[in-house]
Amino acid sequence: MFTQLSLKYRLSIVFGGVIIATVILFLILFSLHARGRIKIEAESAFGLAVNFVENALSRVARPIAPRKELEGLIQQAQTLRHVRVWIENDQQEVSFTNKIEAAPAWFSKLLAPEIKKAHIPLLDYGHAHESIEIEASARDEIAEIWDEIEWFALGALGALLLLLSVVYFLVGRTLAPLEMHVEALTRLDQGHRFIILPRSGSPEFKIISDRINALSKTLQALDDENHHLIQKMILVQDEERKDIARDLHDDIGPFLFKARVELGALRKKLVASGDNRSLAQDCDKIDQSIELLQKANRRLLGRLRPAALDEMGLEGALEALGQSWRSAHPDIALSMGLTLEDVTLDEKISLTIFRIVQEALANIYRHSKAQTASVNLKMITDKSGDNIEIAIIDDGCGIGEDFREGMGLRGLRERIYGVSGDMKIKNLSSGGAKLIARIPLKQNLQKDLSISSAQA
Repeated sequence: MFTQLSLKYRLSIVFGGVIIATVILFLILFSLHARGRIKIEAESAFGLAVNFVENALSRVARPIAPRKELEGLIQQAQTLRHVRVWIENDQQEVSFTNKIEAAPAWFSKLLAPEIKKAHIPLLDYGHAHESIEIEASARDEIAEIWDEIEWFALGALGALLLLLSVVYFLVGRTLAPLEMHVEALTRLDQGHRFIILPRSGSPEFKIISDRINALSKTLQALDDENHHLIQKMILVQDEERKDIARDLHDDIGPFLFKARVELGALRKKLVASGDNRSLAQDCDKIDQSIELLQKANRRLLGRLRPAALDEMGLEGALEALGQSWRSAHPDIALSMGLTLEDVTLDEKISLTIFRIVQEALANIYRHSKAQTASVNLKMITDKSGDNIEIAIIDDGCGIGEDFREGMGLRGLRERIYGVSGDMKIKNLSSGGAKLIARIPLKQNLQKDLSISSAQA
């Protein structure tokens, strides 16, 4: 548990533990020293009390000492510290003090020295069955020492709290740059690159700040270079797909069509002759195979370059895409809201939007286990200008904690980055997930104008 605490708390606990151990050690040494002091003082007080009583008795009249005179002697002896003096068989017993509260029994037992007693008979003074008893007592001294320990412990506790507060504050101030460094590294790990840390704290922390700032610049440069290379790769890939799609459409498509026409003519001849029905059936099988090949060719064309974009525009292509998914997966209710009638989009943005919807629907149908899904496109205007917002929502299982973006979503992010847009994916509180992408029109218009000017 201790290792899971922050460094600030751990240092505070260590300092507090050292201080508490020091105070306890001091109290132990103080108590051991006090034991010897108590013994010396008790023995000295005991001897003084015995001498006092004996000297006082020597002045008392004999053979019969008045009772009042003996009581006066006892009262004088009561003023001595560290002793108890009383007349045996007389209920009046004198303790050394009542002003100081007694220490705890365990503490008194720990420090109390060996008790010395003196017995002085009063037979010679006319009191045959009585005697003066003198007993050494360290109760008052032990109580005073206990009182000193209490005050010292109280003062040590106050000093400990004050010192811990100061240590906690100073450690917090000293380690404040470290928390800032952790936050900066976390942001770098999350993809943020524009990080500039101030040079604060001790020289070691200043060096760390400089290294993190340099790392941020290096990562930013690498990200910019990677984005640039990926954008070039996407452009080259799109152009290559476009060329391949054109070749498939212009070259392979006509040959397949011609093969089916010639095969159909051959079949008619065979049927007309009436003698080659088995060959006619073989022609039917070959025709079916060529038909499947044509369908595969059309699907491949759609993946390489959605022809619907050129033929029907973005909205028509998206409607056709949605209809194809509805036909293939009737168990998921798909709704599409496309409100871009008055917007003219260039080829790059249209293709990007189409790919966003295509990839999102593919993920919904493959992974979400949803019952409903919706695709909504609309124009929004904010401080940055006009933007196209693409919102795709499903009521499926949502995004798991161990979710990691695959190549499809990474490719989408790069496409969106290439048109100065952004994309966010999050879970909904009601269940399911939501993908929101925004593509600014103004920046892309400026890009197109700059490209046109450069080409001119």
